[in-house]
Amino acid sequence: MNFNEDEVFYIKQGDLEPPLEIEVGGVSGNLTQVSDWLVIGSRNGVEVFSDSGASFTPGSTTNVGTVKHVWAAGETDELGDMDIEVRAVWPGDRPQTFPPRNYCRVLVSKKLP
Repeated sequence: MNFNEDEVFYIKQGDLEPPLEIEVGGVSGNLTQVSDWLVIGSRNGVEVFSDSGASFTPGSTTNVGTVKHVWAAGETDELGDMDIEVRAVWPGDRPQTFPPRNYCRVLVSKKLP
């Protein structure tokens, strides 16, 4: 499931599937030239995870695509909202953050006993 900053990604407590896939785009450059992709999750200003191994899949044009974060144990254990952003590192160590305004939102819901 791909989502963007105007949507909410729902997952149950402790689940590790499905992976988090975030649409990125709206840039003038070719996203396949980005050297590193980083997905960061934060709750109440405290980092929950930082994934420097996030993968990128190009879209229908060179200035759009999807960045994928595969959940690891512990990342979805705490209930509530999580803010997510994606950081791209362009050649010459030039960073860019997605989405450019606000954050993507993940909501971890309680699972039944």
